[in-house]
Amino acid sequence: AHELGYLALALEQAGAYIAKLRLSFAQYLDQWRSRQAAELGWYDPRLMQYPRSVAITWQTSFDQLQPAARRLLQRLAWLAPDPIPESLLETPIPDLATDEGDPTEALAELEAYSLVTRAAERPEFSAHRLVQAVTRHELQGDGVSERLVEALGWVAKAFVGDSADVRSWPVLDPLAPHARAVAGFADEAGVAEPTASLFSQLGTLLLSKATYTEAEPLLRRAQTIDEMNFGQGHPMVAIRLNNLAQLLKTTNRLEEAEVLMRRALVHAEVKGDEK
Repeated sequence: AHELGYLALALEQAGAYIAKLRLSFAQYLDQWRSRQAAELGWYDPRLMQYPRSVAITWQTSFDQLQPAARRLLQRLAWLAPDPIPESLLETPIPDLATDEGDPTEALAELEAYSLVTRAAERPEFSAHRLVQAVTRHELQGDGVSERLVEALGWVAKAFVGDSADVRSWPVLDPLAPHARAVAGFADEAGVAEPTASLFSQLGTLLLSKATYTEAEPLLRRAQTIDEMNFGQGHPMVAIRLNNLAQLLKTTNRLEEAEVLMRRALVHAEVKGDEK
């Protein structure tokens, strides 16, 4: 406990590792200390958002994972620390090059090492924010993380339904924090699609729920991304303009709404002339 800084998360992961591999405390400490020297080479307490002991226990457990479990954890790192519905595992990841087998087996392996926590009475699980932070740090490198792109497409494929229809909310609501998180990371990395689509869907969902202050920045960001990506005359931009105009109209900013509606109509007329 002293070596791990008395941190509950580090102790939980160490205990899971010891139980999984049936080690003695002394054997675990030997492995933990052997990784400590390597970890000291890159850990910077001024920059890291997690304690050093968490980084070492994470690395100790991560090294034991099978490839499918590693990749699943690396995708989960880009989601929110909120509960994740297990139904997401049933959604295939777009353009995945290899067959990773049964994702529930990978989830069970992560649970065995206490890298995720599964709910006892609901079909959902979660990853601790510190575990996610360490995992994301390990994925840093040149260019956009492949796992980030996979996680973005994965959530976007699952986040489907009519935001204005309450019958879609049981599907959309549990995924909403994860859609926002992964879209935010993707936006920071400069990935335009389906980032803009996720921001737009989230914005219209919040608009339907009358959560206007949260919806507006998402709808504006979706419009900005698509204007930069497609140009102002693209029909997708017209859709983004119309969505934002509806929010402005609802919040009684009628002059601003009218300007955007007229711009949306101009784009639609241009597209019609092209046809």
